[in-house]
Amino acid sequence: MQDHRSSPAPSWRNSTILGPYDPDAIRRLKNRVDGDVFAGASGTLVRAMIADGLVDELNLFRYPLTGGQGPRLFPADARPLKMRLESHRAFDHGVLHLKCRLI
Repeated sequence: MQDHRSSPAPSWRNSTILGPYDPDAIRRLKNRVDGDVFAGASGTLVRAMIADGLVDELNLFRYPLTGGQGPRLFPADARPLKMRLESHRAFDHGVLHLKCRLI
């Protein structure tokens, strides 16, 4: 993993690079910002954040295909999560977007 202290500034507006996973740094960030904190495209990061109680909402995209292998977002041995469906959308190409609130 690249050392975050030598990383260039993030190219996205209103972005922060935190470096290696640190749940306390994420808590401080959540308390400091007005709005949402987004973490995407990393099942490992999302699983760790769920385990540490840092996730309020999941935006899940279900594609109409199966890969048959690879890591799961919710492993078989993970603790059950209670979620409430907030909204859903089906796209013309078959992808489903499920917005779920963890309860």
